Amino acid sequence: MGETKLQNLAEDYLKSENESLKEKIEEIESEIRELEEEEEKYQDFDDDLLQEVKDEREEKQQECKNLEKKIENSQELENEILEKILNGFKLENLSEEVIRAINGIVHGKDKKFILVRGHKIEPDEELDIEKKENRFIRHQVKRIANDIVDSDDEKIQQTWETIESGKNYEAFQIIAENEELVSPDTVSDELDLERGKARNRMKSPRYNLPLNPYYVKDGDYTLSLLGKYLKRNYYNSREDSEQKEESTAKESKEDSSEKVTQSKFMQEVSE
Repeated sequence: MGETKLQNLAEDYLKSENESLKEKIEEIESEIRELEEEEEKYQDFDDDLLQEVKDEREEKQQECKNLEKKIENSQELENEILEKILNGFKLENLSEEVIRAINGIVHGKDKKFILVRGHKIEPDEELDIEKKENRFIRHQVKRIANDIVDSDDEKIQQTWETIESGKNYEAFQIIAENEELVSPDTVSDELDLERGKARNRMKSPRYNLPLNPYYVKDGDYTLSLLGKYLKRNYYNSREDSEQKEESTAKESKEDSSEKVTQSKFMQEVSE
């Protein structure tokens, strides 16, 4: 595959700081909107004030374009890294930069390790696992890469649909929204379930899910690389869900109010 090539791509990707660039663009776009509002105030005179604001706005717009170009370059690097992974990689060749790049692409976090199939993979760390398990781990990382590139990995889609539609969803929700390891007791308390039932919803789901989204340490749970990918690309947080419900309720109320007003208007017109 060319370990050196992947290493170079990872280093370039980390320098690009994709997420940081997006935040900067949002800030500049906000500044541009403010300048546009200010520009409106000076339309009565085509003078130095108006020109000053125009120049500043155009400067900000150019800065925005330059940053957008950097993001395009970063996305190209993402695709190249994913293609390299799909073409074959070895766990023992995963350097810190490559691991950080994989984490950045998959779930937007700059972590120096990845969690897959119950294993914590760190740079230059010798994994004491069988060849078969080694292949399973690489296969799961490839599945995620393939889903990002082509968005057609059936097992990842099936895994999420099974989580979302079944009893495992609430447990996934609790684990996904907690940065620390989550114990069955925590899930038991939050869901008001017996500890045994709570643990059943957190158990390695290999018997009822196509792929396992968890990493388990000493009986406590956190999201694996796959779980983090599902969280970022499929899952809506509780806060998002609540906001969506509030928005839907508000729209429904407004529609209802509008219908009442229209009804009242028609009644008055017909009288």
